[in-house]
Amino acid sequence: MLLSNPYDITADRLPIPLGEFISEKVYLGKLRSCHEIVDYSCISFIDVAKGEETKVGNSYQVSVPAR
Repeated sequence: MLLSNPYDITADRLPIPLGEFISEKVYLGKLRSCHEIVDYSCISFIDVAKGEETKVGNSYQVSVPAR
């Protein structure tokens, strides 16, 4: 992310659909994405209802038994 100006935040590593979501939810619509991926197929949601969340460093990981 380039942070030259707090009112001009540009993400050059996020596909545009993902950047738009993060912009709306985290940056009050101020994040701009500059990336070659523009299709929403870059986003997937995986149902892990039976998974268990464990802390890994400063984040969390969900482990799910293989089917």
